[in-house]
Amino acid sequence: MSAIKDLQDFFEEILHLSYIQALLSWDQEVNMQNYKSLEGRSKQVALLEKLIHKRVTSEKVGQLIKEAEQLPNLNEFEKAMLREITRDYNLATKLPEKLVTEIAETSILASKDWREARAKNDFSIFEKVLEKTVELQKEKAEKLDTHPDPYSTLIDLYEPGATYDWIANIFNPIKPKLINFVKKLNSSPDKPNDSIFSKQYDQDKQYALSVEILKKLNFDFSAGRQDIVVHPFTTTLAPMDTRITTRTTEPFPDSITGTIHECGHAFYEMGINKEFHNTLLCSGTSFGIHESQSRMWENFVG
Repeated sequence: MSAIKDLQDFFEEILHLSYIQALLSWDQEVNMQNYKSLEGRSKQVALLEKLIHKRVTSEKVGQLIKEAEQLPNLNEFEKAMLREITRDYNLATKLPEKLVTEIAETSILASKDWREARAKNDFSIFEKVLEKTVELQKEKAEKLDTHPDPYSTLIDLYEPGATYDWIANIFNPIKPKLINFVKKLNSSPDKPNDSIFSKQYDQDKQYALSVEILKKLNFDFSAGRQDIVVHPFTTTLAPMDTRITTRTTEPFPDSITGTIHECGHAFYEMGINKEFHNTLLCSGTSFGIHESQSRMWENFVG
């Protein structure tokens, strides 16, 4: 068996661990309303993060990467998989296990304070854990040290190859034009009647409508589902098991636009080539590309 096949098999197990972790996080957001249970859940997620980190940073992975790099005639799929595995390995080996698990545990516990702060409209409730989260991310950026500035280091984790300056060069020239455009819209006397969007509607009916919209969009309910949460998100728990969420407690449009937005994310996940299933290629190319798909469905179709 070749080193590339060994790597593929080894990382398939790692991927399954990450799917289990995603399932715990999905269950936390959808079903766990009892804040007392979050401490136990945070320990479970942190343990999985620890196991994943140990496997990714193992000497076995480092050795297999070296052997795979010497293999001749790798096809495009194998080259891409080796590239992603090498990237994961190089990044993970820079991070201490303690930091990785602390970030995972803090992230789960932070959701309690965030929900409470949101419900009471009181930022001070969330402030302390947010400060801790920021400090942990600063430490993470310092350990990774892939770019001259920490923000670019963190951006690169979500948009490989991107930097703060690169993004600023895109948005800075259009910022004043967008501001002027919004001012013109706000000052225009020609305004549509949008009062329907500020009304409150029965939450059960909102959800029923969102399901009908998903059916019209051909969302595959045999490979996914929709649930209600505080803040909408999409997660994949296995190939062909993509969960989306929406909320119905806001003014009317949010439940609809949220559903269509998350459906766009799901379409991207569900549309990934089946040959990539159970490999590191079975995910979005980048967060930017992923978000572009959800925005396309929300803004242009919705």
